Amino acid sequence: MTFQQPRNRALAVMAGMIVGSAVAFCALAPVMAQAPATSKQKQQIRRMDAGISRAGRLFQNKKYAESAKLIQQIQTELVELTRDAGESLIELAKPLHERLTTAHRMLVDAGQQLPALKPLPPPKTESGESMVSFTKSIASVLNAKCGNCHVRRSRGNFSMASYQSLMSGLQGAPVVVPKKPDESYLIEVIESGDMPQGGQTVTDDELKLLKQWIAQGARFDGDAADANLATLVGATEPPRPATPEIARPRGNETVSFSLDVAPVLVDRCNGCHFEPQNARGGFNMTVFRQLMQGGDSGPVISPGSAADSLMVQHLKGSDGKRIMPPTRGPLEPEIIEKIETWINEGARFDGRQANMNLRNVSAIAKAESASHEQLAIDRQAAAARQWKMVMSDIESHEIASDNFLLLGAADAKTLKRYGDFAESMVSKIKSELKIGKNDRLVKGKISLFIFERRYDYNEFGKMIEGRDLPKSWRSHWGYDTVNAYAAILNGESQSLDSAKPQLTQRIAALAVANLAADVPPWFANGVGYAVAERIVDDNEVVKQWRNDTQRAVQSMQRPTDFVENRIPEDDAALVGYAFVKMLMENRRQFNKLLRAVRESGDFNASFVDAYTAEPAELINAMFGTPNPQNRRRSRGGNRRR
Repeated sequence: MTFQQPRNRALAVMAGMIVGSAVAFCALAPVMAQAPATSKQKQQIRRMDAGISRAGRLFQNKKYAESAKLIQQIQTELVELTRDAGESLIELAKPLHERLTTAHRMLVDAGQQLPALKPLPPPKTESGESMVSFTKSIASVLNAKCGNCHVRRSRGNFSMASYQSLMSGLQGAPVVVPKKPDESYLIEVIESGDMPQGGQTVTDDELKLLKQWIAQGARFDGDAADANLATLVGATEPPRPATPEIARPRGNETVSFSLDVAPVLVDRCNGCHFEPQNARGGFNMTVFRQLMQGGDSGPVISPGSAADSLMVQHLKGSDGKRIMPPTRGPLEPEIIEKIETWINEGARFDGRQANMNLRNVSAIAKAESASHEQLAIDRQAAAARQWKMVMSDIESHEIASDNFLLLGAADAKTLKRYGDFAESMVSKIKSELKIGKNDRLVKGKISLFIFERRYDYNEFGKMIEGRDLPKSWRSHWGYDTVNAYAAILNGESQSLDSAKPQLTQRIAALAVANLAADVPPWFANGVGYAVAERIVDDNEVVKQWRNDTQRAVQSMQRPTDFVENRIPEDDAALVGYAFVKMLMENRRQFNKLLRAVRESGDFNASFVDAYTAEPAELINAMFGTPNPQNRRRSRGGNRRR
């Protein structure tokens, strides 16, 4: 028995299988601070690591006292080494500290007396200032000033209950942009005075601390990024009503919540109970969890018993009170009967996420149950509405093809050129993704919005997606089952010829996103780039992609930043491109992954089945803390091949 943390053997084997092809990414991937650790410090880390191994052998031979003495020496040495250390050295010391923690615990359990093991200190920045601690400083500010609305609740559908939820942003848009406090929405609303509400005020010192934390990279220095902020600062949350467990379908239900119940609630109850700030009786049914939580009178649904459910009593008027809904007339008996049946069958939730807006739950269920032809009709109508919303004063032209619907202010000839090119890529993309010739590239077709002016393209981002599009963007894609589209700026130095590589990438990414509901954007984008590189003849653009990828990788603080939404969306796409290219080196295994995703509709389970590890595990196994000497040897070997 040693002090080395147990490792997944299959994971190690998998990492070894593709590490030869990973060297190109490793050449790009070193995540280093402004002041890298010195050779002497690296040697000291390796010497201490070897010392822990020696202590492990002593422990194995039951020489506990000798083992404890050696571990205590390493503890003291590590404290001295990391005092006033920079980020690079702290990152290098983390695996050592993890091993030391294991050794310390095992020796204490064996009865040895050891001084308490100190955590690694926050790293110093290049200027010598201390890194601001999220767990010790930022969590306290957010919990105190924003806790009532965004830690203990999710006002405005935004939660900062944990570091993870804070960094997930608001409706997909980041509220914290690492290293850019001036571009962070969190700072903007505080400085404008819009937040916090309820009489709270962020002091100048607290605002300065928040800005400093963001400028230093908005890091998390705790053990669990999903830990509640109130827990981190030792606060106690006010008691909440118990929420019934959310039950998933068993398969024998006769009524679907998503298809049969949610549309009724959205249509008939949205005047009183879909307004988070002013829900009547404290009963907000914007998302399923809140529906099951109930209101001021407690839960309104008793799974398994419609007769005991306040919702049914209110709908029927059997409780002697006014029948709900009061302003839109009683529900039809057959609709109430369906709701009763759903409750009697366990009030089970068959949507994707219990915290998704019921409007989206209903729309997605309808899209998933529709045929290709019906979904194409629905998307065509939706695309026309979206165009009118953005371009109400400009008439659009529409062209439909086998796989695409094109809308734009450009003349029909220009739209047809875009459509013809897109269709010419379909068979090639299908071949790369192993999609059958007779199978649809994307169910319901892809809508292509062609804009002639940047202003109009930007307005699409604001009006349809609720975000400001980066100035450097000339195209992007969106997919949520209900909609599948790419928006392209034609004009202002971009024409079809220059747009071909990016347009191909967007189409391929949409095809991957269409495979399963949980395909992450970084994977869809990564595959899109890799496919486009193989089928589009434009070496200069591909060269630029690789250069941009190098910059994106070097912007990361840790290897998994791109899968955890810690870097901008376009940078995550490029890092995903590098990672996917490594996976594609073994095409047989990669094709197995795509086939499993297509058949099961479950990306995460398919990835684990294909690679015997979660994506983050595989990334960390390959790129976590590579030995510099091994990296140099790998680079040399790669050049020889």
